[in-house]
Amino acid sequence: MVTEGIIGVFATVFGALLNFLPHLTLPSWVASATSSIASMFEGAGKFSQWVPLPAIVGGIAFIFVCSAIAWSIKFGRIAVSLFTGGGGSAA
Repeated sequence: MVTEGIIGVFATVFGALLNFLPHLTLPSWVASATSSIASMFEGAGKFSQWVPLPAIVGGIAFIFVCSAIAWSIKFGRIAVSLFTGGGGSAA
């Protein structure tokens, strides 16, 4: 309940700050960007007959997951190294 009140206050303040900004209209090329993106994905779909895109995406995902695991182990070891567990010098 308190959290909802704090979020409500921040949302109200953020909305008030946004009202001070000028309202801009989008240019026409933004609306036509979806057709350009669709044609780009259509071309990529035709390209996948020669290039195994699922294998490439799977390889990139595998690299990403392995690096995320390595970073989490690295940060975990750093966090654990901050705690001496009662050891250390008495001097």
